[in-house]
Amino acid sequence: MSQHSPPASFRDGLEPSETSTVYLIDTPGFDDTNRSDNEVLSEIASWLTASYTQKIRLSGIIYLHRISDVRMQGSAKKNLFMFKKLCGQNALSNVILATTMWDRVTEAEGKAREMELTSTPDFWGWMVTQGSRVYRHTGDKESAYRLIQTLVQDNTQVILALQKQMADENKSLDETDAGKELHAEIIKERERFEKSLAEVQKQTAEALEARDKASTEALKEVQDDYKDRIKRLERARKNLKTDLEELHERKFQKIEAKLQEARNEHLEQLQQMERERSRKEAELLREKRAAEQRELEVSAALKMLQLKEDSTVGTASQAKRKSTKSSSLRQVLTIHKGGFDANSPPRLDLIMALGEDGSYVSIDDEDVWYKWLLEESHYPGLKRKLETVIDGDEYGRLSHIVLGSNGDYFIKGEDCAYWNLSAKMIEHVGLNENYLTVDVCALGQDGSYIVQFDSGRIKWNLKECYPGLRDWLKKIAVEGPGTNIWMIDISWFWKIVVGRPDIMIPNGRSGKHG
Repeated sequence: MSQHSPPASFRDGLEPSETSTVYLIDTPGFDDTNRSDNEVLSEIASWLTASYTQKIRLSGIIYLHRISDVRMQGSAKKNLFMFKKLCGQNALSNVILATTMWDRVTEAEGKAREMELTSTPDFWGWMVTQGSRVYRHTGDKESAYRLIQTLVQDNTQVILALQKQMADENKSLDETDAGKELHAEIIKERERFEKSLAEVQKQTAEALEARDKASTEALKEVQDDYKDRIKRLERARKNLKTDLEELHERKFQKIEAKLQEARNEHLEQLQQMERERSRKEAELLREKRAAEQRELEVSAALKMLQLKEDSTVGTASQAKRKSTKSSSLRQVLTIHKGGFDANSPPRLDLIMALGEDGSYVSIDDEDVWYKWLLEESHYPGLKRKLETVIDGDEYGRLSHIVLGSNGDYFIKGEDCAYWNLSAKMIEHVGLNENYLTVDVCALGQDGSYIVQFDSGRIKWNLKECYPGLRDWLKKIAVEGPGTNIWMIDISWFWKIVVGRPDIMIPNGRSGKHG
């Protein structure tokens, strides 16, 4: 196909094969604005020599040129000249010279420029005489397939001059044809900058002599720029003196640096994900704890409601002493003479204790009248002990009863007492020796307790429950025997009546049950 032939149409045989894989290697050009020519040549040489030593051969090279360029500019000429040196004369038959961006020119303009490229020896003319082919790439898939298929159908392999010189002849990069050409360009450009620097230095001396401060400072900046350019060119010239091993080592270091950067970015992403996960877990934990706290509050409220609404109770009279389950705790409080009046002191002749799961005992010491609801599973043996105290004339009347958690209780008559308490509490309070002098007792959450004796002495262990109550107890203890506790309740919330019956400390809250 000649360089003037119109683009071919798809036909049988031009479809891409389903059994072959084609690799396209995109390389930078020598007119790259972000990299020096030395960097570009080193990168291309690194890949070409590495693939060559691994027995990977090229099928051909596609050189792309914008047909929209009005003329072959200096950078384009340099790019093309370096390309020729890199490939070598023997590889030019495997080169496709493809023009692009035909949509930006008219057919007449494009054809005229294409003719100039192929007829000028310094442009594409000489390459075409050596077997290079010219194609138009119109930017669509059909055109791209045609370019690739042309090289694939040739079924040939090509060795570039740079590959042969570095890998087979063991030349350093500056000794290759491409390296020599680039070295010559570097020397030429350095001489140009040195000449310009000398002119600027002369102008700077004149400005100093004329005491032109502004011009002197501006010219010094230009000098510094030229000096920096010269230094970079010198570094580029020295970098060309590298052999195949050094070239690959340098490439490896660049790849390793990029990999390390990617690892650092990946690690930062993982750390960010871990921080986000920890934040969400902490948030879920707070929500869980809040839900558990609400559940405890609801449970406590339901328990208190159950105590108020329970309709299964035991009843006994002085004559029969027999319990039934036909009245409620509300009825107990209503039937009792006087009831409870919020505006008057509490009745001290009514002894009432509230326990676990709706258990309670209510005894009117004055009328010898009592009611209770006690499950054997909660307070084993307590019913029998209550009957023993109440029926036993030798013990006198029942004066004190407290129901706690986990089966704990304390009952006291005039001359006797029964209890089911922990050994530590019994030892701390000295209950075995002082049980008859107990004046007030309260049993609360998790084995907590408060005991005051008739002497005014107080013993307690609140087990991290009932915030604020410990301060009141210390205050009462400091005030001495003259301050007596009339009533304590620390079952779910806490309340104390101190000194006189009409002085009541406000409700507190249990530390573990909200």
